[in-house]
Amino acid sequence: MPTLVLAGVVAAAAIAIFATTGLAMASQQRTLDLMNSPEGRLITIVDSQGGADMDARSVEQLATLTGVEWVLAAGPAKTVHAGGFDGGEGVTARHVFGDVSQVAEGLDGRLLAPGQAVASADVIERLGLVDGVGFVTGGLDADIVESVHVADPLGSWNDEVLIAADTGQVLTIFVSVTSLQQLEQVQAATRGLLIAERPHEATITTNEALVGLSSDVSDELAASSRQTVSALLAIVALLVAAVQFGRVSATAKDIGRRRALGATRSLIVSSVLVSAAAAAVIGAVVGTLIGCGITLALTGSVPRAGFILSIPVLLMIAALRGGALPAIRASRLDPVAILRVP
Repeated sequence: MPTLVLAGVVAAAAIAIFATTGLAMASQQRTLDLMNSPEGRLITIVDSQGGADMDARSVEQLATLTGVEWVLAAGPAKTVHAGGFDGGEGVTARHVFGDVSQVAEGLDGRLLAPGQAVASADVIERLGLVDGVGFVTGGLDADIVESVHVADPLGSWNDEVLIAADTGQVLTIFVSVTSLQQLEQVQAATRGLLIAERPHEATITTNEALVGLSSDVSDELAASSRQTVSALLAIVALLVAAVQFGRVSATAKDIGRRRALGATRSLIVSSVLVSAAAAAVIGAVVGTLIGCGITLALTGSVPRAGFILSIPVLLMIAALRGGALPAIRASRLDPVAILRVP
C-alpha cells in the first residue's frame, strides 16, 4: 500500500508540473514560433543615396556567416515595357543579386543566368506577355523566363520584374537569419563583412522590438518555471518522507529481525531507498505520460524533449532525498528493543 501511495504522490506531482510549467512552456513556444516570422528574422542594409557604394560581392561574403539562411541584394528600380509590341503597361524592374530561388516559388532551385528575369503572373499579365515569357526593355533589358511567386519577407517583389545580375549598383541587401536568437549576433558582424567603399554610410536595421520581446518572454517564463518546479519538488520530498517514515514504523519488526540476522545498516538504508526509487519511477513515468497528454490536448503541442526528460529525473532525485531520513532512521532501529517480548 505505501508503494502505491508513493507512486501516486510522484505521479500527481508530475501531472501538476506539466499542467502548470509544461503548459506555459508549450504556449510560450507557440508564441515564439509566431514571433519568429520571416519579417522578424530579416536584417536590411540600405544605401538609399548610393553613398556607401556597396559591392554585389557582399552577398557571397555575408552568406558565410553562421546563422544566415539566405542573402539577396537589389539595385535601383527602373521602368520597363514588353519588347516587340505596344499595348502593355510599364512595370518596375530591378537587378537582383544572389539566388532568387531561395525566396521565389516556381524556380525549384534553378539558378538564373545574368540577364534572365522572373516576374509574378500579375506582372506578366500587365506587361501583355500572353505566353508568360518574353523580353522587356526600357530602363533595363532582360528575358523573362518564368512566372514565380515571391514569399515573405520580400513579397513586395511580386509587383516587379526581377533581373538576375552579378555586377551593378546595389542599394539594398537583405539578410535572413535562421532564428530570432541569432539576429543580434549576425547583425553585429554584417558591417565588418560588407564590401563597400564607405560602409559606414549604409544603414543596418532589424526588428529590435521583436528581439527584445522574445528575450523578455523567455526570461520571465524561466524564472516562474524554476519557482514552480522547485516548490513542487520540495512538496514531493516532504510527502515521500512522510510515507517512508510510516512504512518504516509499520515494518519495524521486520527490520529488527533482519538486523538481528546480520543485515548491515547500509543494507537497510539501501533497501528503503530502493523501495522509494521503484515507486518513484512508476509514478514519474505514469505522471509524465499523463502530463504530456494533457498539455497536447490543451495546446496542440508538448514542451521540448529536454523538459520532458528532466521532470522524471528531478522527481526521482526529490523522492530519494525525501527517503533519505527514513532510511537512516530504519538503519538505527535497535533490534533488541524492537524484538523484546514484554
